[in-house]
Amino acid sequence: MKILLAASDIGGLREVVCTRGTDTSIQSAPQPEAIETYCAEKRETHILQMKVYGDKYVIATRLGGTIDVYDFQNAYKLVHKYEKLGLDSKEKFISLVVPKVGEPYCYACTDRGQVFAINIEDLEKEPEVLQLPVKYIENQKEISCFTQHPTQSDVFLFGGKEIDLHVTKIVHKTNKFSVLFRAKNVSTNGIQLRQPIWISKAAFVSDSSDPFNILTVTRYGEMRYYNTSKGKKPRENYKISADPIVAMSLLDTGKKQVICSDSHRTTARFNYFRGLMEGKYIGSVGSTGAIRVFNKSNLLVTGGLDRYIRCYEIESRECLVKVYVGTEIADVMILSDERGKKRGEKEKSSGQIAEKKAQREKAKGTGKNNDEEDENDDSDSDDDAVWHRLESNIVNARKKRRLELS
Repeated sequence: MKILLAASDIGGLREVVCTRGTDTSIQSAPQPEAIETYCAEKRETHILQMKVYGDKYVIATRLGGTIDVYDFQNAYKLVHKYEKLGLDSKEKFISLVVPKVGEPYCYACTDRGQVFAINIEDLEKEPEVLQLPVKYIENQKEISCFTQHPTQSDVFLFGGKEIDLHVTKIVHKTNKFSVLFRAKNVSTNGIQLRQPIWISKAAFVSDSSDPFNILTVTRYGEMRYYNTSKGKKPRENYKISADPIVAMSLLDTGKKQVICSDSHRTTARFNYFRGLMEGKYIGSVGSTGAIRVFNKSNLLVTGGLDRYIRCYEIESRECLVKVYVGTEIADVMILSDERGKKRGEKEKSSGQIAEKKAQREKAKGTGKNNDEEDENDDSDSDDDAVWHRLESNIVNARKKRRLELS
């Protein structure tokens, strides 16, 4: 298994090669075959988002208004760097959209609504700059999410802090966005107060364009489902967490499943049509801001503040890989699972590894219990001796008292 992560502390990429069953927190468990660092800069310019374009490029956005293109087949060698993108140094990228092979443009969106379109087939060409149809107000209105439609490359959705859900389309003649759909806020609460808006992540949940089916999560722990043919307000609205939702990744849309993580420690799978939690992916300590689904092997990889990457089997929620990487993780993805499967067939399956681990723990527990029994026997004999001395003293004191009275 090969995993690539954006290492915030070193400002670069880190690649981990390991097998299923790897766990750096257990000395006797399999350890990573290799951990390599590439493209290191500094924390002030660390990578925010990264995506792979075919088997050719890794495209990454950096803090400070930079987009880098790396050679995927040549040790992540820098192919091209776009610098000084954005109005000032405070503006940062919040989303990176990389298309399927054959589509020429990838898009990087900032929190102020600027969208930079890069022609992957002509990297020497300067990015085209587009502006989303919203007004940025510092600390009041800003973009938090920007996503492309799965089949229509010129259709996007966006939303953010006090910016409700919009669906837009690029008009190529004018190089501007036209609004196809603008959502309305939910109704006021029980005491007639307006509900605040802060969409953190959003996605199209089907290929349909008439109507659009969209899922959003918010910094207020809410999950909302929209069907644009049924009105401008969400069809479903659920409170799924007491903490802000910071990451989201869709699963099989036929089962209406999505994986979300919050700013505390919870990463869980939900049914977004019913708003029900179907199970947690346990183990993380602190916020898990990076999650990615690897559909080929039905795996989930996560990373966050505790400096561990974890890989889970989505259905069973079993943790297959746990590796300490020594840095905060801004983004993570599984590149391949072939190596892990082959070695897993030669050695042990993940179930056998778990069974052996349980047997070792049981053996340790048995040894510990025997030691405790011996200690208990010793303590019991000591207690008996103490009680015997106390009884003797009491008897002697009573005899002495009788003699004095007589």
